[in-house]
Amino acid sequence: MRKDTWRVRGLSLGLVGCDEQTAQNLEQQCLRLGMKTRRLVASSLDNDSAQVDALIFDSDNPDLNGGDAFPWPVLPRIALLGNETPSRLQWVIAQGIDGHMRKPVRYDGLLTAVSLALHNWQHRQLLEASVQKMEERLKARRFVFSAQLLLMRHFTLDENSAYSRLRTLAMEQQKTVEQFSIELVSQSEIQLGALSGK
Repeated sequence: MRKDTWRVRGLSLGLVGCDEQTAQNLEQQCLRLGMKTRRLVASSLDNDSAQVDALIFDSDNPDLNGGDAFPWPVLPRIALLGNETPSRLQWVIAQGIDGHMRKPVRYDGLLTAVSLALHNWQHRQLLEASVQKMEERLKARRFVFSAQLLLMRHFTLDENSAYSRLRTLAMEQQKTVEQFSIELVSQSEIQLGALSGK
């Protein structure tokens, strides 16, 4: 996906589960804004979605809204909303949409919906990557504590000195403290023997 979310010209939108009139209206709007469209079938999204930058789907289509969450490809998603029953809205929210448009689709609103969806999706991807990185670091912290205890016992160091030594050793090997700690704990005898000579 392009980094500049405000430039929609050249984007390709996949239309999923849209009726003929809605699809035609969207195609005309996209053409006017310099975007391309492809009509996609819900059952073959995995293969066909590689050729589009975002998806627009009709939330009223029974082929899509039969279960809790549809298996969407990792792309920005815009829901077309017609039926506003609580159960339908709950299903739309469960799809993790990045934008929405009201039905019937008219000749305005697409630029706003696409721009906001691209921005929201990009922001969500960054947040998810950040959370995943923090979770990995959190899991590795127990190894840092174990490595610190090993150094405290082996070199008779206090807690702060052991952590300082751990950081220095990690930097010398151009690794994070977490990476070095995992290696030290998993091969403690070999690693501590090598460190004793330092």
